Amino acid sequence: LVTRDESVFRLPAELKWEQDRAKQHDLRQTDFVLVTSRIGFERGRQYLIRAPSKAERQLWTICIRDIMDHYKDREVVAVSTFLVLRRRVRSFYLGDHCQILVGFLIMLNFVLNIVEAQFTLLPNDDPISLIFQNTDLIFTILFTVELAVNLFSTLVKSFFKDPWNFFDLTVVAVSLLSLGMPDMPAAGPMRLLRCFRV
Repeated sequence: LVTRDESVFRLPAELKWEQDRAKQHDLRQTDFVLVTSRIGFERGRQYLIRAPSKAERQLWTICIRDIMDHYKDREVVAVSTFLVLRRRVRSFYLGDHCQILVGFLIMLNFVLNIVEAQFTLLPNDDPISLIFQNTDLIFTILFTVELAVNLFSTLVKSFFKDPWNFFDLTVVAVSLLSLGMPDMPAAGPMRLLRCFRV
């Protein structure tokens, strides 16, 4: 924690590095900088925070100093690159942009399944039927990748705590099985269940 008037550091071993990083900023009276540990999740990232007033900045710094004092005797645990990557992937996956994209893909797949149902009497070698088979393959691949990203970001224990993940896994597994066994009787209705993931 660095303000224009003072510096408070949690790790004496990193004191010089943190001070040098924090002093790169030209701080106003209402500013303070949080410098994270190089071995933690944030990997030395700095956060410049500008309070509306000097009094509010002082309140913030008092609270942060109290938190730092509370944890001063605890060791900062080094975080592996794998865990940092998982955390970033999870943040991306749970972000609004990714969830909106997945929801859009689910609804688009549902609409295409409705349109495909109108052409059920066409032979399998018909060009329109081949288009629907190829789009189903593309959606199966996309949903498999989405499931793999979800599984990677949460790993097995957390993944199976969420009942919706069981549902996703079942729907994707049936979709993958239907690619190898196109005449599987339950494949069509199970693929329609994708729309309930929204």
